[in-house]
Amino acid sequence: QWLKPGGSFVFSVEHPVVTAPLTAADCVVDDYADEGPRQRTWFVDGVIKYHRTVGTVLRVVREQGFRLDVVDERVPTRSQAERSPQLAVHRRRPALLLVAAVR
Repeated sequence: QWLKPGGSFVFSVEHPVVTAPLTAADCVVDDYADEGPRQRTWFVDGVIKYHRTVGTVLRVVREQGFRLDVVDERVPTRSQAERSPQLAVHRRRPALLLVAAVR
């Protein structure tokens, strides 16, 4: 209701392949279809994250009257991962789901 027609809605969420496992895992995609809360350590213990599939995220955006403009899963290049080894895990699975939509 706050966004005027033609306005852009741009957001990022932690990628669903990261939030999927019921127990924290580095690169394991498990329990993907089971949406709901996941308890994690994220700077502190006991953080509750809510897992949704990519399909659910995009469906809800469209149901709210938005047209999807961009959906992206950025990953570091090979050379970026070589220069910064801590990024290598994000070549195995994307960290973020990026979405741009228009009302």
